Amino acid sequence: MLSHRAICRIHRRCSGRKHPIRDQACAIRSDPLSAGTVYGQLRGTMFEFITWGGAALSLAGLVGLIWCIFRVMKARKAGLSDDDLRAVVQGVLPWNLGSLFLSVIGLMLVILGISFG
Repeated sequence: MLSHRAICRIHRRCSGRKHPIRDQACAIRSDPLSAGTVYGQLRGTMFEFITWGGAALSLAGLVGLIWCIFRVMKARKAGLSDDDLRAVVQGVLPWNLGSLFLSVIGLMLVILGISFG
């Protein structure tokens, strides 16, 4: 796609004739982020996907964290010995860290999508 400066040069050169690039330049000049331009559609769609994908990742991480909490609570209520409880907690720990990582990456994507969108 042509830059805004190049389109403006073409617009000045073709001021009297019907020209599709000139019409596009007029649309870009009036509202560069409008949904009528290809740039506006691509930019909005791409960063919307990043934002909503990040929200989905954060939600998946949150669900994983809640699962870890309930799993350890269930083991504590079962009245297991210290060694058995320690084994359950050690088994849940990788899932807990993975869920936390997933949630943090999702929040980073949400911030990225909002900042650049």
